[in-house]
Amino acid sequence: MTVDQIVKLAAQNIVPTDKLSLSETLLWYRLRDLYSKFSQGSISKENAAAEKHKIVKQYNDDSATFGFYDSYVSNSAKMWRRIESAATEYRQNKTIENADKFVEAVYGVGMKEA
Repeated sequence: MTVDQIVKLAAQNIVPTDKLSLSETLLWYRLRDLYSKFSQGSISKENAAAEKHKIVKQYNDDSATFGFYDSYVSNSAKMWRRIESAATEYRQNKTIENADKFVEAVYGVGMKEA
């Protein structure tokens, strides 16, 4: 869901029907609270605009951080699956080729030919 879509839903106090990420959910709640304060008159238009800018910036920063973390976790899981697969192959069939596959899975590089 885009920031603009989340902004529109928050402004209208509509709960999103799409499954949102953690940072998207936080964005919606923070914007909904901001729009509520503005509609009650407890925050000026200028202050609300400045606060909205801060909220969206924080969302963008959080999204980048969560994106990096998600990528790290995904790549780590793939690495451990490769290592486990290579280790299992080597345990079942102790050959130089399977040992080389294990080393490649662990270090991410192939063995150089001698």
